[in-house]
Amino acid sequence: MTIRLRIALLTALVIAAIAGVSAGLSVRYMNAGIAVMVDRRVAAEAGRVADSARPYLVSGDWDGLHRVADAAARTVDVAHAAVTDNRGMVLVGSAHKLEGKALPQARKAAAARAPLVGPITKTTTAAYPILNLAGKSIGAAVVTVRTDFAEQVLRNIQNTAIAASVGVSAMGLLLAYVLAGYLVAPLAALLPAIRRMTAGDLDSRIEPPANVPEFQEIGRAFNDMASAITRRLCGLELLNLMSAEVSMAKRMLAVVRAVGHAGAAVLDADVCLWVYDPAGTRLRMAPATRAGERITAEPDSPVAWAARERSTIIIGEGGDLPSGSRVCARCPPVAAAVIVPLTTPDLVVGALSAEVPSGGRSLSYEEISLAIAMANIVGPAVGTLQRSASQARSARMLQRILVPPLPPPIPRLDVVARYLPAEEIGRMGGDYYDFIHVYDRVWCFAVGDVSGKGHPASQYTAMAKYVLRSFVLEYRSPRRALLRTNAALFAQMGGERYITIFCGILNTETLELRYARAGHPPPLLHSVQTGQVRHLQTFGLPIGIFDDARFDEGEENLQNGDVLLIYTDGLSEAHSDTEMFGDAQIEESLKLYAHLPASGIADAVIEDAKTFSGGRLRDDVAVVVVKVTGD
Repeated sequence: MTIRLRIALLTALVIAAIAGVSAGLSVRYMNAGIAVMVDRRVAAEAGRVADSARPYLVSGDWDGLHRVADAAARTVDVAHAAVTDNRGMVLVGSAHKLEGKALPQARKAAAARAPLVGPITKTTTAAYPILNLAGKSIGAAVVTVRTDFAEQVLRNIQNTAIAASVGVSAMGLLLAYVLAGYLVAPLAALLPAIRRMTAGDLDSRIEPPANVPEFQEIGRAFNDMASAITRRLCGLELLNLMSAEVSMAKRMLAVVRAVGHAGAAVLDADVCLWVYDPAGTRLRMAPATRAGERITAEPDSPVAWAARERSTIIIGEGGDLPSGSRVCARCPPVAAAVIVPLTTPDLVVGALSAEVPSGGRSLSYEEISLAIAMANIVGPAVGTLQRSASQARSARMLQRILVPPLPPPIPRLDVVARYLPAEEIGRMGGDYYDFIHVYDRVWCFAVGDVSGKGHPASQYTAMAKYVLRSFVLEYRSPRRALLRTNAALFAQMGGERYITIFCGILNTETLELRYARAGHPPPLLHSVQTGQVRHLQTFGLPIGIFDDARFDEGEENLQNGDVLLIYTDGLSEAHSDTEMFGDAQIEESLKLYAHLPASGIADAVIEDAKTFSGGRLRDDVAVVVVKVTGD
C-alpha cells in the first residue's frame, strides 16, 4: 500500500469518525426535540379529555363520561380514550373492550397527580390525572394518539444522517487522496535520490519544489545531508589511508608525514604531533612539520595541558580558549585549533594539534570529531614506535653487554666467538658468552643460556653474566663460582626462569683447563693427537632451580692444536622438518674443520647447522671456539 493511499485512508477514517459522531449527536438532538413535541401533544389531548370528564366523574354521570370518551375518539389523531378511577380501573372507554380492565399507567398518573406519557411508537398513550376541587386525585384520563408520523420523521432523520456520513466520508476520501498526492509528490522525488545515494552516487541531489516552503526546506536539508555524508565518507577514506600508512610506519618521520597530509586533505589545517621524550618529561614537536624545527612545549601551554590532563582543548569561537591564542609560546597565534591527547591503553604519549592560521575560519564539530579520530589512530602507533625505540636502545646496550668484543690476543690461543639471535625473535635473545681475564695468564671462558627469548630473557642474562664474573674473579674456581652464582640468583629469579652455564678457566702457560657445568650442553674437545672428539662431562643442575644445587669440577691438560668448542643448545637443536642437527653432527663437523683457524671452525659449524635446518635458525645460538696454537 502506497503512502498516498495510506494517508487518504487514514484521513477518510478520521473524517468518517467525525461525521459519524456529528450525525449521531444531531439525530439524538432531533429525536429529543420530536419526543418533547409528541409528549406535549399527547399530554395535551389527555388533558383536554381529563378536563371534560372531571364534572361527570365528580357527579358520577356515566353517560356523560361515555360521551366524553366517544367524542375524544372521534378526533382525527386519537385512536381511543378512556376514563379510570384512582386504581387505574377503566370506568368508560371508546373501546369498550377496555372497560373493567386495570391500566397501570393510569394508576401511576393518579397517584403522582402528574401526567405520564408512554414511549413513542406508531401510537403513543398518555395518562392525565383528574382532580376534584379539593385537588385530590379521583381518576385519570387515558388517551392513545396516533404518532406514526413522528416515527417516520425519526427514521427519515436517521437515514439522512447515515447518508450524510457516508457521503462526507466518501468526499473526504476523495479529497484526502487528492491532497495526499499533492503532498506526497514532492516527497516521492526524494526516493530516487536516496536510492542513487544508497547505490554509491554521492553526487545525487534533488531540486526542491518552489511552491511549498516546507518541502523546499526538506529538499535543502537532504542536499545538505548528502554533502555532509560525502564529506564524511571522503574524510573516513582519507583517515583509513592514513591509518594504513601509520600502522606500517617504522619511523616517527613517516607518521608525521602521513598525519600532515591527512590533516591538510581532511581538515584543511596544519596538523602537528607533539611527542614526549624518552624520559617522559618534555613534550616536543615531532620533526618535519615546520622546516624541521623542534619546539619544546612549556608546561603551562595548552598543548602540554591537554597531554597532561588527557583532555581535548578547543581554541576559537565557543571553545576553551579565544581565537588568537597560541598552542605554545613559540608557535604563532591561531584563528582556531583543536588539541587532542595521544593515548594508548597505558599512558599518554603526546598530543595532536590541528591549527587554522590566524585570520582563518573556525573548526566545525565534524572537523573536531575527525581530528579526535586521527589522534585515536595515531596515539597507539606513536606509543608502539616509542616502545620500539626504547627497546632498541635497551637492546643495543644489552647487546654490548652480552656480545662483547673479542679479547685482545691471548698468548698460545686462537679465540673466536659467534652469536646469532633467533630470526623470529629479533635482535636479542637469552644466550651470551664472556671472556674474563682472571689474573696473569689465566683466562675464563663462559657461555650461558637463559630460558625464554627476547628482551626479558636478555635482562636476566646480563644479570647472570656479571654475577658470575664477580665470583670468578673472587674465587678463581669454576665450581665455587657457579655455587655462589646459584645462591645469588635463586632468590632473584623466583623459579620463573633458569640459566645453563659452562664456565672454564684456562692457564695459557700450563694449558691446564678447569671447568664446571650448570646444566649446559657439554663442550666438545678435539684432540690433535688422537683426532677424536669427546664431551667434557661434569654434573651440575641449571642455576635458579634449587638453592642447594651441587656442581662438579673437571680438569683437562690441553695440547697444541687441540680445539675446544663451546655452544648453546640452539646449535644442537637446529632441525629440519623431520630431525634435529644433534650433538653427533656437531662432532662430525668439528672433526671435519678442526684444521681450520678458530674463526673458520665457528663459521663452518654454524653454516652446517643453518644448511641442515633450511637456512633458518629457530633458537639463539652462541658459539665460542678456543684453539691452542702454541705460539
